[in-house]
Amino acid sequence: VGLLNPEVFALAQIRGTLFWGLNIVIAIVIASMIYGIRYRKHWAYPLALFWFLASVLLSLLALFMVDTSVLPIMRNLLWVMTIAVIALDLAALWFIANRKKYFADPEIAVRQLQGEHLFVRVMGCCWILLIVVSTILGMNFYHQVTNMADQSAAELSDTTLIHALVLCDTKQGQARDVCYVVMASMFPQQDLAPICDRIQSEFFRFTCVRARAHG
Repeated sequence: VGLLNPEVFALAQIRGTLFWGLNIVIAIVIASMIYGIRYRKHWAYPLALFWFLASVLLSLLALFMVDTSVLPIMRNLLWVMTIAVIALDLAALWFIANRKKYFADPEIAVRQLQGEHLFVRVMGCCWILLIVVSTILGMNFYHQVTNMADQSAAELSDTTLIHALVLCDTKQGQARDVCYVVMASMFPQQDLAPICDRIQSEFFRFTCVRARAHG
């Protein structure tokens, strides 16, 4: 779902208890939808239509919110992944919309054709592939950011506030944003809110503000 894009969370300032509460609600909705579709409950049809339509709209929103400061290869992969999710959501929306009678009348015998079996299998394989690629993408992003943060922490160690600011200013792109975040956490006694405001990425700016809040 596009709502789970970190840039959406950052822009909406969703944090803490609200973040986990939202994830729990999403998990409950997904579980309910799967149960309703499996046992052909009449309420599952509008829920599934709403879910996949919302997913398409939010994914389109996320598509235009892809962080331009991330590494080019990561940014391109995020675009491809989001477009793939939109395509799969549209296919699922079309599939469910054409089977309203199975939800409206549970007494109707379900006679799945071979083509429907194939459609479900292909969709399942595509979602599994997306989950695997997303996991690899997320781990790669995590390791790159962690390495940049460790490097910045080593460079800023035993420096003054002014010296740390100069060091961060010499960096470019994502490395500069990460450096500011590390700087915000290393000088808890200072008011570094203006430093967080200088961060280009919405995601890292949000991370910087949270670091200040916990500092």
